[in-house]
Amino acid sequence: MALMNAIIVILDGWLLCDYRTTGFLNINAAAVEALELFEMSNNLTASATLFSVMNKCKTLPGQKMLRDWIARPLSDLRQIEERQDVVSALVEADDVRQSIQALLGKLPDLGQLANKLLQYRAKLQDCFRVYQSVRVLRQLEHDLHALVQSSKAYSSQVKELLLEPISHAVYQFDKFIELIRSTVDVEYFEKTGAFRIKPEIDPELLKLSQEMEALDKKCTKAASKAGDRLGVELKLDRNSQYGYFYRVTLKEEKSIRNTRGLLILDTSKGNGVRFRDDNLDALNAEYLDAEKLYASAQEDLESQVVQTCCGYASALSTLSSSLAIVDVIASLATLAAESSRTYTKPKLLPMGTGIFEVKQCRHPVLEVVKDSAFIPNDVKLDEKDRMVILTGANMGGKSTYLRSTALCALMAQMGSWVAATDAKLSIVDAIFTRIGASDQQCRGISTFMAEMVDSATILQTATSDSLVIVDELGRGTSTFDGFGLAWAIACDLLERVRCLCLFATHFHEMAAICDQEGARAMQMAVQAERNQIVLLYEVRPGVAERSFGLHVARMVGFPEDVLKDASNVLERIEQTQTIPDSLRIKLKSAKDLEEIRAILLNA
Repeated sequence: MALMNAIIVILDGWLLCDYRTTGFLNINAAAVEALELFEMSNNLTASATLFSVMNKCKTLPGQKMLRDWIARPLSDLRQIEERQDVVSALVEADDVRQSIQALLGKLPDLGQLANKLLQYRAKLQDCFRVYQSVRVLRQLEHDLHALVQSSKAYSSQVKELLLEPISHAVYQFDKFIELIRSTVDVEYFEKTGAFRIKPEIDPELLKLSQEMEALDKKCTKAASKAGDRLGVELKLDRNSQYGYFYRVTLKEEKSIRNTRGLLILDTSKGNGVRFRDDNLDALNAEYLDAEKLYASAQEDLESQVVQTCCGYASALSTLSSSLAIVDVIASLATLAAESSRTYTKPKLLPMGTGIFEVKQCRHPVLEVVKDSAFIPNDVKLDEKDRMVILTGANMGGKSTYLRSTALCALMAQMGSWVAATDAKLSIVDAIFTRIGASDQQCRGISTFMAEMVDSATILQTATSDSLVIVDELGRGTSTFDGFGLAWAIACDLLERVRCLCLFATHFHEMAAICDQEGARAMQMAVQAERNQIVLLYEVRPGVAERSFGLHVARMVGFPEDVLKDASNVLERIEQTQTIPDSLRIKLKSAKDLEEIRAILLNA
């Protein structure tokens, strides 16, 4: 029984959802981790994730939905364009967008309230919070109507995605609003902050209410007399902790410090001194007794009201979901409109057209968290050049370029604008990544094993409509094995899978693949002078001559004697372990994966 109770407690905050796979972009766990969608793979900063940068949501359900949209972008062109158009409408309407976000910020977690209603755990105050929320949403409806009127080009999309769901959901609460208005004492709540059933509903409640009003008047008179007697300006106040009490500022505390017959309740900088005299203490005790009798007398009526309100659980859940969509769309629009850097609405093309063209593509997270200016780069993949073999210096920006490309595709298929000046993208069915070893070693998996597991998944699962990102494959084993495997995997992606692919590598010999149709070589530019290099972080055509590992080590402060030893060792290794021209020629002439495997085994 104890175990069952524990399970119920744990599951109480969870909601089961129907997660379909059709109509959505597939992002595997490796890509979620490598692209740092929700968690950082290092400790650069706690806010350096795609979610943290995109999250301008004002409600908790909105934040949850944003996470879902990031984890499951769309693959249906019509749905993506509908989201894009509504985002565009809000980008253009600053006043409406800001008003909507201000209204959303006033709302409680309606999803949590819906859960309370569903489980019959709600109280009168929960029902009143729903009532207050629906009243706020009437203004939200007005704002959405205004958006429809001002956004002629997108009016039908705004109506379909935002206005109609909200209007329909709010309409379901007309009788709920009437129920709360006719049963809950709103005036009493506004005065005291406490919730109760209207006294006019029941004779006993009315009698107790009249007694409480009479006591309230007596307390007011007592406060006036106490102020005159003490010679200070005091205020009569009440709360749920103390009931009635007097309050003076800290400056006036000296005037009452040595007065007999005063009960000091507490002293604080913000609230001053709270206290009671004997007269108010007696009146307060009477009032609290009457309040308890009122609460007892209204129990059955309160239970009936709450029971009726619990019947609106499903409608409230639907309303919460509709509001979450409004919140996420407004968040995406805020990102695009208020960023200090340019965001653009991408042009999406049908799946299968094989085009990925982005001008001045940026990494949406790094450009925010890094102090230095981010250097954007163009990305171009198409049927003619569906694979890019990218070489360049260590720390030259290869990984950032790859991640920027993948994040651009992901954000575009969410319906978001993207961090670029222009973008034309074919819809992809999946994003696969092979980037870094992450924390696999903690799970007992070596770098090489992690590379092979991810690569096998990509080769088995990717299609011609997928986007594949590969970074530094083959570094977890010997030079020959690493080069051979990287070559074989790249060739299979190019010739059999025929997907869009960015393949960054430290094997400069990999550029020979670009002699084949469908691939081209690009490099991260550097400016080399004697023993120094300047990393330009620009992507240019061609092949990098070397990785400049020793130059990078010098840049970060390695001792010169260590660098000299490393240079001597490197020179000897390069003489003995350079990949022979004969091996490269054989690999280039191989017709399929089996022949590549045979060549490597005999090398």
